Amino acid sequence: MNLRDKIVVIVGGATGIGKATVEICARAGAAVIVADLNEVEGHATASAVGGAFFPINVADESSVAAAFTDIAAQYGRLDALIQTAGILRGAFVPLEEFDLATFESVVDVNLIGSFLCAKHAVPLLKKAGRGRDCAGVVWRGDRWQLFVRLRRQQRGRERAGHHAGQQVSR
Repeated sequence: MNLRDKIVVIVGGATGIGKATVEICARAGAAVIVADLNEVEGHATASAVGGAFFPINVADESSVAAAFTDIAAQYGRLDALIQTAGILRGAFVPLEEFDLATFESVVDVNLIGSFLCAKHAVPLLKKAGRGRDCAGVVWRGDRWQLFVRLRRQQRGRERAGHHAGQQVSR
């Protein structure tokens, strides 16, 4: 994967899967931006790969908006948003004992946080001619692997029939 001359923001990039993603993108040549609530680890991860750090709380829209405003001011565009921020709370709690506050915190970070990051990143992605590309991180048995499905890979399917409800013969 060649990410030379690409600007990539990894939200939740301070530790864990996000940190591994930062390292993969940096090795592939990207200008890496680490955005995370954990400022100490975020700065360390960004520094280790020659990247930049921006503080963000994905559950707070004003924080997300501020982070992407600051990224826009410094970089002007984004080529990719990789959202890895997430929390796992209450996974082994029986449903009848699972409190609403815990559930709401998981939804705020994992669902609403992803939405807010996408919402505020799209204008920067559009400046780079992006906005329809997607990426993810998957476990491949013995290692994490970043996969990217770019728009050009979708063009063939779009040409075959992109209108809703249209039948596409195989």
